[in-house]
Amino acid sequence: MSINTIAIQSPGDMGHAVGRALGENGFNVITCLAGRSERSRELASQGNMREVPSYEALVEEADVVLSILVPAQATAVAAQIADALRATGAHTPFADCNAVSPQTTAKMASIVNGAGGRFIDGSINGGPPGRGAPPRFYVSGPDAGLMSELDGKGIAVRPLGDAIGRASGIKMCYAAMTKGTSALHIALLTAAEALGLTEELYAELESSQPEVFARMEAALPRLPANAHRWVGEMEEIAATFSHLGVTPGFHQGAAEIFRLLGETPFASETPETVDRRRLQQGARFYDNVTKMQQTFSCLENCRVPVLVAIQGGAIGGGVDLTTACDMRYATEDAFFTIFEINIGLTADVGTFPRIVKLIPEELDGAVVDNL
Repeated sequence: MSINTIAIQSPGDMGHAVGRALGENGFNVITCLAGRSERSRELASQGNMREVPSYEALVEEADVVLSILVPAQATAVAAQIADALRATGAHTPFADCNAVSPQTTAKMASIVNGAGGRFIDGSINGGPPGRGAPPRFYVSGPDAGLMSELDGKGIAVRPLGDAIGRASGIKMCYAAMTKGTSALHIALLTAAEALGLTEELYAELESSQPEVFARMEAALPRLPANAHRWVGEMEEIAATFSHLGVTPGFHQGAAEIFRLLGETPFASETPETVDRRRLQQGARFYDNVTKMQQTFSCLENCRVPVLVAIQGGAIGGGVDLTTACDMRYATEDAFFTIFEINIGLTADVGTFPRIVKLIPEELDGAVVDNL
C-alpha cells in the first residue's frame, strides 16, 4: 500500500511538528479541527496541515491516521475514529502513537478493529522533528509494516514485531525513566526549598553531579508547560507497572508532582511561549509570596486550636491573622478592613481564600466589597 495522505490528530506541540516534517517530505497532511482550540488551529497552520470538516472526511481521504495527543484523550479519539469508520465503511489504518499502557492500547485496538479499521500500536520517544535528532516512532502489530514508508521522512520508524502492546510498552519503560526523573527533580528541589537548603543542594550537585545538574537546570523551565499532559502519562505508567506486579507507587507520586506543578501560575505557559528568564523571576516571586503566606498558614495548620480576640480595628495583616485562626472573638466596636484594595492591590497572604469559607455564601460578595 502506498501512503500519500496522512491524517494527524491532533496538531499539538508534537503533532504539528510531525505534520510539518512529513509535509516537507512530500506527503499530503490533513487534520480535523472540529472542537479544537485556537492554539490547535494556529499550530495546524504552522504545520502546513489542510483542514477537513469531519472525522468521516478524514478517514475517507487519509491513507493512515496518526493519533498524537495527550493520553487522557487517546481512547476517546479512537472511539470517534471508529464511529467514522462505521459511518463510511472505510478500512483506514489507525496508528495510536500516544503514551498509554499496553492495556489501554489493547482496548483501543478492539475498538478500531471492531469498526473495520486496522489498528497499529505506536509510541514516540524523543522531541519533535526539527529540535535535534528525529523522534523515534516505535510500531508493532500485524499492520505495523505500513509505517515503514514514513521512515527517514523527518521521523525514524522502528518496528517491534506483530504483537499489539510492544510499542506502547517500550514507551512506558522509557518515559518512566525520563519524565519520572523530572518529577523526582521537582520533588527534591521542593523539599530542599522547604528545608531552607536550596543553595546548599545546588552547590553540592554542581560539585559532585555536574552533568546531572546541568540536565536538570536545562529541563526545569520547560516542565510547567507540559505538566498537565504528563499527569495522565504517569498514571498510565503506574497502571502498566501494577499490571506487571511492579510497584506503581513511584509514578503515582510522579503524577501528583506534575498535578501540583500544573496548578502553579507557571503552567499557563505553552511550549511556544516558555521564557526561561521570566519563569525564573516568576518562581522567585511565587516562592516569596508562599513564604509570606506561611507566616499565617502556620496558625491554620497548628495541631491545637488557635483563638484570637479583636478589639477595635483589625487592619490589613490583622484580617489575615484573624481568618487563619480557628475561633474568633470580637468586641462590639471591632471592625475589619484591608486598605490594599483601595489602591488596586490584592492582599495575597491568604485572606480572600479563607474569608469566603467563614461567611455565608449569600453574604460573601457584600462582605468582601466592604472590607
